[in-house]
Amino acid sequence: MKRPITVKFEDQILMFTVDIQRKDDNIVYHLEHDSTFEKFRQDLPEDFNIIKQQNQAGIQYKDQPLTGRGQSLAQAIWAVLEAHPPQFKGDEKETVAL
Repeated sequence: MKRPITVKFEDQILMFTVDIQRKDDNIVYHLEHDSTFEKFRQDLPEDFNIIKQQNQAGIQYKDQPLTGRGQSLAQAIWAVLEAHPPQFKGDEKETVAL
């Protein structure tokens, strides 16, 4: 399932399309970004994924190198994703425990 999201970061509005893939034990959020992201390319990889394990707190970036600014941006993106209803986040019936 693909959904557009808007993230405010460092006084800029960034647009992303999130491809949400539910797997047996996790949910993978693959981020596709548009031209608003150009300034942050060195901080977050082009093919960046956020992974949420079903029974673990927090999120994973799966060996993706992030700068400190990239980590802050990933947390801002996750805050937007986390605020959505369970169906948007890839959950079937309930929210993911964080």
